Amino acid sequence: MGAFWPNGSKTNKPRRTREFGYRSSIYKRGWHTGTDTSGYPRNHVPERGVVERCYYDGSYGNTVLVRHHDGVLSRTAHGAAGGFLVSPGQVVEDGQALLVQGTTGMSTGVHNHQEIILPDGTFVDPEQWIPNRGEAPAPAPAAGGNPLGYFDVPAESQFYYWHYGNALIGNYASNQYLRGGQTLAVVENPGTGPVRVRAADGDLVWVGTRKNPARVRSGAAPAPVAKRHLFDVPAEGQYWYSKYENAFTGDYAPDQIMHGGTREVVEDPGTGPVRIRANDGSLIWVGTRRNPARTYWA
Repeated sequence: MGAFWPNGSKTNKPRRTREFGYRSSIYKRGWHTGTDTSGYPRNHVPERGVVERCYYDGSYGNTVLVRHHDGVLSRTAHGAAGGFLVSPGQVVEDGQALLVQGTTGMSTGVHNHQEIILPDGTFVDPEQWIPNRGEAPAPAPAAGGNPLGYFDVPAESQFYYWHYGNALIGNYASNQYLRGGQTLAVVENPGTGPVRVRAADGDLVWVGTRKNPARVRSGAAPAPVAKRHLFDVPAEGQYWYSKYENAFTGDYAPDQIMHGGTREVVEDPGTGPVRIRANDGSLIWVGTRRNPARTYWA
């Protein structure tokens, strides 16, 4: 019984620097959705799972999201720049290292922020979940699938909203979109047009508006199909960036240009730029906040 602590040990609990729950910080007052720990070089996964995302977020910094056998998500954040040790789609074993510890994002010092997110989107205290984690196999899904139905994200992507009020009137931000081809479970449907869905990273967001209601379907979720996330380099050329920050603002060097071909996307923060694997194996960024990279799944 029990899972691995973020320092990779099953018996030696790391030093906690900030607890789960209500807190007052230099940033905001509110609910701290995870536990902060420090004093070890790498952040480790609590148990076996599949890496869903490796991405940069303005608050979380460099982040790895792992889905476990029963739909529980674990997130480790604030990793060092260039500190990813795994890639999306990779199977990771109990206690495997995911991320070099760092201080990217909204952070005041080197540490690990770890979250545990239940399948219904609820955040729970990692210090309570880890030592009490069972090892039973995942239960069989209920007949008929999700009772509130599913939302199929259009192939061309879909804008989302953090707040119901914005969704109702269609007040969107151009960098808030879901990648196409996903099927997301609906967790709330007030019957006014927008519905709340659980995104791939566990966040609960709204899709659809009053004028253009979200199309919800019943039945079971489709079986997952192995697809690759791709980016087609335009024949006329595409500027690339070695750092996310430069890609975000479009601060390019004239000699950093690539021509033609299809590249695999290995990181998509959802802010416009995406990270791709170049022909020589190096990881570079394409696209900007104002001109997002156009990617697809195939």
